[in-house]
Amino acid sequence: MEITKDKVTELFCIIDEFYKVFDAENAGKLLL
Repeated sequence: MEITKDKVTELFCIIDEFYKVFDAENAGKLLL
């Protein structure tokens, strides 16, 4: 499997989106 720069960038974007949602959910729990 060839890993291209585009694939890596795409993966980082997905991870970044996941962490934004994850952080938002955890922040909400911490405020309670």
